[in-house]
Amino acid sequence: MNWLADKQVNVVSLGALFALLIVFFSPNFGLKYGISPTLPSILLAFMGIWLVLRERAAVLASTAQRRWLLIFALLFVPMVISIPTSYDVRLSSGIAGASVLYAFAGVALIRALKGEGARHWLATGILIVLAFWCIDSVIQYSLGQDPFGITLTPDQRVVGPFDGNFRQATLLAVLLPTAMGALWYRRHGRLYAMIFFALAGMVAMLAGVRMVMLMLIIVMAGFFLHLPASRWKWLILPVLPIIAVLAVNLSPALQQRMSTVTSAEHLNIETLDKVLSYRATIWETGARMIRLKPLNGVGVGAFDKAYRDFSTRPKDVFRDGTVRVYHAHQIYVSAGAEMGLPGLLSLLAVFGLGIYWYLSASPLSRKRAWPWALALMVYFFPLNTQPPMFRHWTFPILLLLLAAMLSALDDLSADERASGPV
Repeated sequence: MNWLADKQVNVVSLGALFALLIVFFSPNFGLKYGISPTLPSILLAFMGIWLVLRERAAVLASTAQRRWLLIFALLFVPMVISIPTSYDVRLSSGIAGASVLYAFAGVALIRALKGEGARHWLATGILIVLAFWCIDSVIQYSLGQDPFGITLTPDQRVVGPFDGNFRQATLLAVLLPTAMGALWYRRHGRLYAMIFFALAGMVAMLAGVRMVMLMLIIVMAGFFLHLPASRWKWLILPVLPIIAVLAVNLSPALQQRMSTVTSAEHLNIETLDKVLSYRATIWETGARMIRLKPLNGVGVGAFDKAYRDFSTRPKDVFRDGTVRVYHAHQIYVSAGAEMGLPGLLSLLAVFGLGIYWYLSASPLSRKRAWPWALALMVYFFPLNTQPPMFRHWTFPILLLLLAAMLSALDDLSADERASGPV
């Protein structure tokens, strides 16, 4: 940690380490009662409480902190409104209560990630963790199981050290911009970044998760736009199609899903719904929740419990309990269904504010913030499916990305301070 040489090591300096532990503790490594991002998140929350009690005025004076508190308020108020009529009051209350702790965790993260050195250290740490996941996944694919004894799924899908779920693919795609950003400005860094993109992208696609393809397209587009104007930059565009073709040939799960599309005699709504694993049916039910409960929704986190009462299709596999629907598979549909129009509009406002703050910042600030901003865009891009946001394995990741972006936008250099407000 070279950045620690410039200042006294204190409790706040541990915030960057706790942020890295959120990523490091994301896999369960095959343990039934394994580690999780919850522990470092709780430690960050206590750190945030300590900061607020110790230097409240300084916290509120920070533009990044004020922006975070605005985002928290936009998310928290619809949560609270949704609780009284929730289909699961206990769960909704628990999510709202946990969000208060995450509010303090955000305060600690923004303070800890103030300074380019801290953010670069975190990005480098994320790069190392993602590289470890990729190596573990290559071993798993080659030998049938990884060093932790975690095997491929029955349909030969790669899960890495994430036993029993496909979270690795999503987290690889979302965190990939920060890992590539750690390499980007080094000597030959752009070449190394694209090599890592190819490796991580292949591993992510071997999980057979459809939304990852669009996520990787967004990552590729973001880095393509940051390459200097040159005819050579166009040579990187075939990288993603090549990865996709290789992944389809190496993954039985992807081959099966491709055959579902190619074997369809007629491409209609029913066929498209089947190809999307009946996501259209879920979204139709979510839209019905928004229409019938526009003020406060069915309760944050209660989509699953409310589903049966709002489904209208007689052959809906989720309605009869054949398959359980855990969430809406689309965060904007989920926000509207669970928290009503206030929740949907608030989430759209957060998305819009993030873009506005980034675009209105100085060129130097945008240069510092763009890998973190791109990572957030990968997740929040509206025209894709996403895992649920208010979960203990997704929200801490999104929070550290947001904190790093807000800190980078607010972290003025000496030249910028001398030139006055930007």
